[in-house]
Amino acid sequence: MYLEINPAFENIRGFIENIENHFESEKQVLHSGRNIIKKISHNNNHFVVKSFGVPNLFNLFFYRFFRETKAKRSYQNAIALINAKIPTAIPVAFIEKYTMGFLGRSYFVALRVDYDYDFHDINFERKLGTPNLFRQFADFSFQMHQAGFLHLDYTPGNILIKEDQANYKFTVIDINRMKIGHVSWQQGAESLGKIYFKEEYMEIVASRYAELAEVSQKEVWSRIQKSRNSFEQKKKLKKFLRFWKS
Repeated sequence: MYLEINPAFENIRGFIENIENHFESEKQVLHSGRNIIKKISHNNNHFVVKSFGVPNLFNLFFYRFFRETKAKRSYQNAIALINAKIPTAIPVAFIEKYTMGFLGRSYFVALRVDYDYDFHDINFERKLGTPNLFRQFADFSFQMHQAGFLHLDYTPGNILIKEDQANYKFTVIDINRMKIGHVSWQQGAESLGKIYFKEEYMEIVASRYAELAEVSQKEVWSRIQKSRNSFEQKKKLKKFLRFWKS
């Protein structure tokens, strides 16, 4: 086992070292699939623990020699985001389990984020969006891109929203896939295509992003639409492949 812990949480090292057992016994499941996410409480703190599935044979070799694990990338990306003052869940630790030198399950532990809703709630009309919300979201996205972070899974469930009257705080999660470096306005606009809202809302985002990037709204809108179409095609292909595998 390999473990790296945030120095601020050294006082709970024993709990973290035993996280696999805590995870197996915990019943509060937030997401279940290839990767499993659970909420675990300890000493009046609430943690979110993501357990990444065991890689396939090809990726076992890949992770062994060429690439950092998803758990490690989640931890490192979280530290980089926080240092750049981009809100994300506070990283606590990552754990990698190995068998004969090859990766098994790995875990990313973070403090649970206090939030009110996410963009799924708006898309499914469980929460009403406002023009101000979408303008501020465009501001947040542009700020993150200018800071050199391109979230490669920038989807509705990965942006958490905390509302304070007319002000909104956005927090990004699920950050193991992220490009760090120069982000062009084209890349930034294309990333918005995965969070497609109602057209009236998307126009607000595109207009504000274009204003900040000092380019035309038409250019930004074109990039968003192109990215959206590509994203939808990939989703259909994955659904088709899953159907034939079942």
